Amino acid sequence: MRARTVSLLAALVTAGGCTASVGDQDDDDVAAPAAADAAAPADAAANATSSPSPDAAADVARSDGAPADPTTAVFDPDVLHQITLDVAAQDLQTLLTDRTKRIAGTLTFDGRTVANVTAHRKGLTTGSSTKPSLVIDLDDLVKNQKLLGLSKLVLNNAVQDPSFLNEHLAYEFFRMAGQAAPRTAHGLVSINGKAYGLYIVEEAIDKTYLARAFGAANKEGNLYEGSLHDFVVDQTQGKWPNDLTLKNELEEMRTRDDIIALANVVKSAPLADFERLVGQKLDLAAFITLFAADMILCTWDDYFYASNNYYLYDNPGDGRFVVMTHSPDWLFSPRASFPTSKPDPTLDPFVPLASLKAGVGPGQIASKLRQIPALEARLRAEVARLARQVWDTPRLQARMDRAAAAIHTNQRTDAKVLADIASFDKQLPVMRDVVAKRPAFIATLAAPM
Repeated sequence: MRARTVSLLAALVTAGGCTASVGDQDDDDVAAPAAADAAAPADAAANATSSPSPDAAADVARSDGAPADPTTAVFDPDVLHQITLDVAAQDLQTLLTDRTKRIAGTLTFDGRTVANVTAHRKGLTTGSSTKPSLVIDLDDLVKNQKLLGLSKLVLNNAVQDPSFLNEHLAYEFFRMAGQAAPRTAHGLVSINGKAYGLYIVEEAIDKTYLARAFGAANKEGNLYEGSLHDFVVDQTQGKWPNDLTLKNELEEMRTRDDIIALANVVKSAPLADFERLVGQKLDLAAFITLFAADMILCTWDDYFYASNNYYLYDNPGDGRFVVMTHSPDWLFSPRASFPTSKPDPTLDPFVPLASLKAGVGPGQIASKLRQIPALEARLRAEVARLARQVWDTPRLQARMDRAAAAIHTNQRTDAKVLADIASFDKQLPVMRDVVAKRPAFIATLAAPM
C-alpha cells in the first residue's frame, strides 16, 4: 500500500482532536473491499430506559466455549497486547504532531495484521509527540474492514496517569453503578519499529459500542462529543450546540434539532420546574448516578466540573439524552496538582463546582442541578449509596491485580517500556490503598441513608 496523508473534513474535527468523520479520499488510493474481519495470523488455529445497562454480557462465553463477542479478545485484561503501527517514513512526523491529519498505515494487533488503516493523534493536555495517544480507524480506506468486529480502536498514552490504572478503575466503577462503560486493557505500542511504551487499549464510542451498551435497536441515535465546551451557553459567547462534534453528521445527513432543544430547555427552565422539563429530554437518574460516581472518583476533567471529555447520546430507546464520561485518566488527585497525579483518599467530593476552576468551568446542567435543594439532596444520597452499597474494594483491587499479572508477562527490554512498567509498579500499592480507604471516607461526608 502507498502510505498517504488523509485530510479531515475540517468542519467535523473535535476541539480535542479525538475522533472525526471519514476524511477525503482519492479513489485510486482506496484498497478494494476486503473481508469484514482482518485475517488471523497464519499460525492461528482454524438497556433499561432509566439508565444504560452494564455490559457484562459481552464477556459471557457461549456453550461451545467460543466468546459471545469477538471484540472481547481485543480488551482481554489478562493479556499484555502487542500493537505495532507502520506508516511511511515521511508521514511519521505528521502523525506525531498534527491532530488534524489521518495517516495511512498497517496495524498489527497480537499478530493479526490489518493493512490500509488510518491513524491520527488525539488529545489536548495529553497530546504528546514523544508518546502520542492515537485513534486507529480500520474502515476509512476499506469499507467495512474490522479487527475482530471493531472498526475503531483507541490507544491512550496515560501520560497523566503514572499508575496506568485510572481508566480501568473508573470504567469498572461505572459498570458497578449500572452505567455502560468502555472496556479497557493494556498494550505495548510500537510505531515504525520504535517502542513507545505501555498504553491503555480503550474501546471507541461508536455504533459498535452503542449497540452493545444500549441494544442493537438503539444504536442509531445522534452521538455528540464535547471537549472543553459547554453546549448550553449563549451564541454571543461563540459556543453553541453547533460546536459539538456530531458523529457521521454529513455522511448520514443528521440534524442537530435534538441537542439545540435540550440546550434551550436547560437555559430557559426555571429552577422550580427544572427537574420536570429537563427530565423530559435527559435521563436525570442516569445523569445523577454518573455525577455521583465522578464525584467519588474526583474525575475533575469531565462534563460536570470542566465541560470536557464527554459524550451526549440521544438514546432512541426512550428519546432522552444520556451523558457519558470518557478518558477518566486523572483520579483521586487535588485539582491544584494537575497535571501531576497525587492520589488522596480523603478528597472532599462536595466542593463547589466552580471552585475547582477546571477546564472551561462546570457544565450548566450540573451547575443548575446543584442549585436546586431537592436535586442536590438526591445527588448526595446517590453518593452515599454508591460509596456504601456499590463500591466493591475486592473487585477493584482484583482488577488491578489482573492488570499487574498481564503487564508482568512483558519480555521486552526497551527503556521506555521498562520505565512505564516501573511507574506502574510504584503506583500500584498507592492505588490499592486509595481504593481501600475511599468508601469509608466518603461515608463520613455523605448524607445519611
